[in-house]
Amino acid sequence: MADKLKITLVKSTIGAVPKHRKTVESMGLRKLNKSIVLPDNAATRGQIAQIRHLIKVEAVTGVTDAAPADEAKEGSQDE
Repeated sequence: MADKLKITLVKSTIGAVPKHRKTVESMGLRKLNKSIVLPDNAATRGQIAQIRHLIKVEAVTGVTDAAPADEAKEGSQDE
């Protein structure tokens, strides 16, 4: 198994079963085509199985939660 899973919401929750809507929101997905990275464990796999028709899942290894260096530099520029 991969260390982490990248999950992308590819289909709207409009018209979906209310339980599926709550599952999508509890995973942290708010807008279409937005992605999140979650740990690959039994709980996450269960959520994915429930809403597999609404999302796209990719295995990811070596992901860090730190911000990229480019974003950190933007705030420190003098103009």
